[in-house]
Formats: sequence, structure tokens, C-alpha cells
Amino acid sequence: MICCKKIVQPGILCILLFFFCPSLLSAARIRPLAISNPGGFIGFSWEREDNTRENQSTGEPVEDNDRSLTENFGFGMDGYIYHPRFIEFTTDGEWVFKQETESGTFAGSAAQNLRDDFTNYALTLNLLKAHRFSFHFRSSRVTQETNSNFFESQRNRIDTNGGFLTYRNRVLPTLIGYEKTRSEGEGQDISKNRFDKFFVQTTNSGEYGKSDLKYEKENKFQRAGNIDLQSNLLRFNNFYHFGNKKKHNLASFYRWREQTGTFAIREATMAENLTLRHSNSLTSYFGYHYDDVKLKDQVSTTYQYSTGLRHKLYDSLTTALEGNVNRFRVDSGTRDTVYGDLTFNYNKTIPWGRLSLNYRTQVQNDDENFSGTSIPITGEEHSFLPSNPEGEDVIVLNQQAVFDETIVLKDENDLFFTDPFTGLPIEEGIHYRVETVGSITKIRVLLLGRPILIGETIRVDYEFEPSPAIEFRTVTHAFGGVLQIKRLWKIFYQRNRTDETLQSGLDTGRLDDVINRTYGTEITWKNTTSRVERNQYRSRLNPYDRQSFTEALLFRLGKSRTYRPILRLDAGYTTTTTLPETPRSISRTASAQLYIPFPNKMTWDSLLRYLNMDQVGINEKSLEFTSEVRWKFRQLEMRFSYENLHRRQEITGNETRQRIFLKVERFFGRKR
Repeated sequence: MICCKKIVQPGILCILLFFFCPSLLSAARIRPLAISNPGGFIGFSWEREDNTRENQSTGEPVEDNDRSLTENFGFGMDGYIYHPRFIEFTTDGEWVFKQETESGTFAGSAAQNLRDDFTNYALTLNLLKAHRFSFHFRSSRVTQETNSNFFESQRNRIDTNGGFLTYRNRVLPTLIGYEKTRSEGEGQDISKNRFDKFFVQTTNSGEYGKSDLKYEKENKFQRAGNIDLQSNLLRFNNFYHFGNKKKHNLASFYRWREQTGTFAIREATMAENLTLRHSNSLTSYFGYHYDDVKLKDQVSTTYQYSTGLRHKLYDSLTTALEGNVNRFRVDSGTRDTVYGDLTFNYNKTIPWGRLSLNYRTQVQNDDENFSGTSIPITGEEHSFLPSNPEGEDVIVLNQQAVFDETIVLKDENDLFFTDPFTGLPIEEGIHYRVETVGSITKIRVLLLGRPILIGETIRVDYEFEPSPAIEFRTVTHAFGGVLQIKRLWKIFYQRNRTDETLQSGLDTGRLDDVINRTYGTEITWKNTTSRVERNQYRSRLNPYDRQSFTEALLFRLGKSRTYRPILRLDAGYTTTTTLPETPRSISRTASAQLYIPFPNKMTWDSLLRYLNMDQVGINEKSLEFTSEVRWKFRQLEMRFSYENLHRRQEITGNETRQRIFLKVERFFGRKR
């Protein structure tokens, strides 16, 4: 055993390696333990925040003064046992100790003290990573304990463990994995969740395509809401090239999911899509989609057939013709939708710029006949994003005549959204508000709930009242264009018109005619950009008219290689009008930002922002100033920031806030 001569004490492990993995021992690097890339850090931060608000009911000021000191410790290292191909490991850990003192109106005569201890560590192991069979393990724990003299102590812990087996094979490479997550809380936080996931996945790829097959089994339990779910998922994807030069392709998707427990559901999905490239200028496609959903007391089935033709007449002109048939079946009725769509796109380079034109027309026929008292909707996805027509804090449900009391908000894992401060599910009237305008239902995030829902993707469950039997036709015309003159001036225009006409049945106020027009101009000159835009949305159900102006100026104040200060000035003005009886909303913003990079990796960034907003129920004026200095010297990093905010708001009253923050960190070895 020549390999064992390289080890002082070979032992049983070397003998096992010799029989099962002799190629590992032929390498020169064999040692009981080797550590590489060790690193760590130590640091502290100090924060002072003074907040004064006006009590709307009494008119008395409410003061809140916070002082906190935080200490951070962390470490991490990589390494291997006997050989990098045998056992390779990575470990990380972090400890955070925070002490906070709060005084002011709520604290009373005695200051309130709080201590928050946070611990996080993780270990990752890779076994035989170059072998046909390789193993990957990961284990982590996050613990947070909070003690205070004014509320009950809390302790939260999250344990995550997982193992994965990889089998490398040319014909059938396979991945098998298991993940387990446990979270629980003691004290005021009553959260307790369990999550188990087992999956088997195999992927096969070759010259003519790729296929993927996955089986997944999950168990979820959440104490908040008393949710206990078990689900099985089987999914298959296939993508296949064929024909001369593989110019045609066939894509297939099959999915089956069964969920039992608190919310029983069964789903089956099948989809096929065939694309044929007849020539360099002509392409056609054919598609079929089947979806079957079985709830506790209802079954719904959807059939969708689609076909299309894309033709490139010239390099600058393309056309598309598409047809689609949708058939929706539920216990209480049916909905059939048939539509055809024709699109033209023209893009041409002209001597002094570029011209883009587009036109689209669509004719759609809907035939609905529901006889039940209500229809449930499960998992309708929405996102609170700035791109929403009415702002990032409002979403509009797809169906009309919704029963408000049936609305339930969940996250992407079908679990209730919880308040991170209490661990309890979010509530209507505290975190969000349900608004009804005619037959349309909106969900608006309240100020207290902004950190919870803004920017999140949510799933909404609800029930709505079906309308009587009705057949109507929808005709849509859309056209627009963009004229780009050099890189200096852009003129854009887009107009969409949708007319809904009753064919048979009774119109209960749900049919709508819409005209949506957006136009404006943008001028860019060196570092200056000015944009004027108007969006007119004419609708009997939910109209609005928005006009906006934005201006951005960028100045580079220095030409030195080591000293290049940048000044940026921004201004914005937006007016929005919704219903005729609703007052107009106005938003005015202005900001100035100065960024100065100094030698020796030091930067100074300061911002002055002004906001004047008049909305329905929210009239706000604020002036905010922030300044931050960052400095990196070898393995030492420092950050110092100052914030000052003055706000006047109709709901919460006047507010003044000052914040000072200092953080210093020292790194050892490699920064992790």
C-alpha cells in the first residue's frame, strides 16, 4: 500500500479509501486535516435616534429616544479532510449582541432596557465531489433571544438541515435531496413552523434536446392559522429539436400535484407547444394547455388551444397572427373565450434617427353561464410594485363582485403573511384595507404595514358572485410609435381602445369601454434628462388621468483621477385624478445628491430630498437630509452616517427624527 506511506497513521480510513476510491490516494495531498481561507471579523456599532411625533387626539408631543450598542463577532474557514476530493468543508458563524435603551413618552419615568442576542452558524460538507456518487450536506441554525424589562422575554430558533446525493451518469444523471426546517418561538412570539421536503430529480440532455423529471414530497405546518399541509408533486419537462439543422422544436410540460390537510387541493397540468420554422422569414406555432383543479367542494377544468403565424416581410416589418380558444368548466357553470389577434411592428433607421411603429387589433368573444351562488379563487398572484397603475400600495383583484369577508392573503409558499414584530398573521384594518369601487375590489396597504407587503408577491384566496348568463364581444385596437432623433430627443405615443358590446343576456354593470392613451417626450443632452408624460385611462369602472414631469441633471465637478465629485439634481411633479368626485392627488419631489470619492478608499455621499404629496387621506410634506462617510483601510472598515427628517402628515401629525450611526469592523484573513 504505497498510498499509506504518505500518512503517519493510516488507520481504517486509509484502507477504506484504498478499496473504494484508490484514485484519491494517488494524489500527493493527503493529510488528516487541512484548513484554508480562514477569516473572521470583529466590530461594533453605535446608534442614536430621537423621534418626536404629535399625538393627533391630544395634540401633545410623543417622544421616543433610542440608544443602542451592537457588538459583532464572526468566523469562517474552508478546508478538507485527507484530500479535497474526499471531504471538503466550509463553516461560518456569527454572533451579534445588542443592548438598547429607550426613553420618552411610552417608556414613562424609567428607561426601558432591551438586550438582543443573535447567533447564526452553518456547516457545509462535500464528500467525493469528483466521484460518480457525491454527497452534499448543509446544516445551519439561527437563534435570537430578546430580554426586556417591559415585555416578556422571547426566544426564536430556526434549524435547517439538508442532504443531497448526486449520481453522475451519461444517460440518467440523478439528484436526490432532503431538507428539513424547524422554527419555534417561546414567550410573546408564538410562531412554530415545520417544513420537510424530499425530492428526486433526473436530467438528460443531448444533441437533440433536454428532459427533466422531478418528484417532490413536502410537509408544512404553521401554528399561526393552524395550517397543516402535505403535498406530492410530479413534474416533467421536455424540449426536443428536430428537422434540418434542428430548426423545429417541441416543448412539453406535465405537472401533477396533490395537497391534503388544512387546504385540500388536486392539480393536473399538461401543455404542448410545437414551433415550426418554415423559412428565415416565416414561423408558425401550435399549442395546447390543459389544467384541472379539484378543491374540497368544487372542480374546475381549463382547456386552451392556440396557434400563431409570424412573418417577416422586410427586415423592418414583421407581422403576427394569433388565434386562441379557452374553455373553462366548473361545477357552477362555464366560460368560453375565443379571440384572434393581428399585430404589425415596423422599425426603420432613418437619416437622423430611428422610427418605430406598432399596430394591434384583437376581437374576442366571451360566453359565460354560471348558476352557483359563489365561485372560489385560489392563489391569484399579485405584487405590490411601483408599476401598478395606482401605485405600489394598491392591487386590484381580477374578478368582480367579490365577497370581502372571504379574502385571505398568503405568501408564495401558501402560508399566512405574518407581522415580524408579533409573529401573528396580518389583519385587515391594521396592515391592509379592502376597498370596493363599483364592482371592483382593491387591497390597499396601510402605513403600518408598508415594511411587510410593499415589494412582495402575494397570493389571494377569495370568493366572488357570478353574473347571470351573458355573452359579450370585446374589440381592441392599439397603435403607437416612437421617434428617436439621434440620441437627443424621443417622442412617444401609444393608444389602446377596448369596446365591450353585449350580445345576449343582462349587463349588470360589469361591461366596460376603455381608452388608454400615453404620450410624452424625453430630451437627453449630455448628462441632462427631461421627461414629460401623460397617461389617460378612460373607464366607466375605474378611470384615472396621470401627468408627470421629471428632470435629472448630472454634473461631474472634477477631472482628477483621485478626486471626481459628482452632483446629481432630480425633480419630479405628478398629478393623478381618479373618479370625478375624488380630489386630485399631487406629488412634488426634488433632491440633490453629492458624491465625493477621496483617495485611500474614502467616500462621502450626501442627499437632500423634498417631498410634497397631496393624496386622498394622506397629505404629507417632508424634508430629509442624509450624509454618510465610508472608509476602508487595509482590513479595517468604518461607516458614519447622519439623518435628519422633518415630516408633516395628515394622519400621523408632525414628526421630527434625527439619527446618528457609527460602525467599525476589523477583518482577519479573507473577508467572508
